[in-house]
Amino acid sequence: MTSDSIDLSVVVVVYHMPREAPRTLFSLSREYQRNVADLRYEVLVMENPSDALLSPDLVSSFGPEFRHHRMEAPSPSPAAAINQGARLARGKQLCLIVDGARLVTPGLLSSLTL
Repeated sequence: MTSDSIDLSVVVVVYHMPREAPRTLFSLSREYQRNVADLRYEVLVMENPSDALLSPDLVSSFGPEFRHHRMEAPSPSPAAAINQGARLARGKQLCLIVDGARLVTPGLLSSLTL
């Protein structure tokens, strides 16, 4: 394993969630998650366009692991965003969060790589 390899990729799909998505992203941050000091992970935020877009700066404010991707061809289904996120993911393991308006428990990320 190289020093830049990623253990876990988390793909979060959001649509029109200016209030909910930041809460979800915080729940995936190192500040909130437990036992992730040695975990190499990334969070890919796949946003379907709406009239209430997240700022890429807001997404990256949760940590260097967070990246914002705006989908160019929106769809009523989250499938395209999930597939695009999976293609961009660099982790050995993949976690999908289809609804970006959900909080995760503080031990989720560490439990996924056991």
